[in-house]
Amino acid sequence: MKHPKLFSLKSPRLRIAMILTVAMMGAVFFAPAVFAKDRRPEVIKQTQPSYPSSMKESGMTGEVTIRFFVDESGDVVDPVIIRSNHSGFEQAAIDAVLKWKFKPGIKDGKAVKTRMQIPLVFHLDGEEGRNAYSYTTPGPSKKDISKMPEGYRYDVAPKPRSVIYPVYPYEQLKNNTKGKASVAVLVDARGKVRKMEISKQSAPEFGLAALAACEYFEFEPATLQGQPTHAIITVSLEFNKGSKFITGEDRDMLRIEKKSPEKIIPAGKLDAMPKMIASRQAPFPLAALRENLTSGEAVVEFYIDSKGMVRLPRIVSNTHPSFGYIAVQTIANWRFEPPVQGGKPVITRARIPIGFTSKVKKTRAK
Repeated sequence: MKHPKLFSLKSPRLRIAMILTVAMMGAVFFAPAVFAKDRRPEVIKQTQPSYPSSMKESGMTGEVTIRFFVDESGDVVDPVIIRSNHSGFEQAAIDAVLKWKFKPGIKDGKAVKTRMQIPLVFHLDGEEGRNAYSYTTPGPSKKDISKMPEGYRYDVAPKPRSVIYPVYPYEQLKNNTKGKASVAVLVDARGKVRKMEISKQSAPEFGLAALAACEYFEFEPATLQGQPTHAIITVSLEFNKGSKFITGEDRDMLRIEKKSPEKIIPAGKLDAMPKMIASRQAPFPLAALRENLTSGEAVVEFYIDSKGMVRLPRIVSNTHPSFGYIAVQTIANWRFEPPVQGGKPVITRARIPIGFTSKVKKTRAK
């Protein structure tokens, strides 16, 4: 039996919605009559995010959840992407959030740094009242269901709610090497990815890149007769010059790297080191857990372009391949202030180590 594959779903109309939730750095708010001076941040200015023009042709419904802080001055700082169903929506979401202005949160009469989390939803509805998923998985036939192992049968497939594009392995991209990979994914009854395994790969680099991307997937769980259940699906990815996750800016950077390397300014010659303005947290890779590893490290090199976007990340070293590929996948979605030399935006090269520590206790061999 073939497991269902992911594919895009198109629909024509646009609507954007935002919901805000807030946590005051762990503080608990009581009734105003008890602590009248305590106050959550209040919105002063809230710029509506624009649906990215690059995504309109795809027809996707975009969902991005961002965690950030409102500082003591009421400015948004340190945004972190928690999840999104397409990286194409992330920049638009971050651009909007960074322009927001608040009255700062108050605790015991003083302005405090406040943590907030917001889901921004870019709706594209095929018809009024019907949500359109950015990706979907087809339901199985009765024959397929009968072939599923006991405990993993479902009649409604998992629906991806958080996905991420893979990073094209650097050497393969540079050499214009095509490839593909398929990953078998075990989704539990809560929609969490619990196990993954490369089922097909044209080369190990493509399999590991696909595996790293799947680490970020989250789902609405599969159901069987209306009840949530475990499910195994297959995610298949192709890497070629037509891949949507290879942008014109990536190709431009390859040309600069090859033909005009003098345009890449060493970090030591910049006016200042670029400050990170948006990040994504790296999960501890499931592949490492499966090998009973509890810690690891990877060093990643990449370019920061004149707009502050990360380009062409590649592994310099790692203590296990899974750490290297998940580090590349994570850093690819970071964002910096544009590098500047002599007051003008430029391109620079950066190298960053990322450490990993698992919260799962190591299993003792019997």
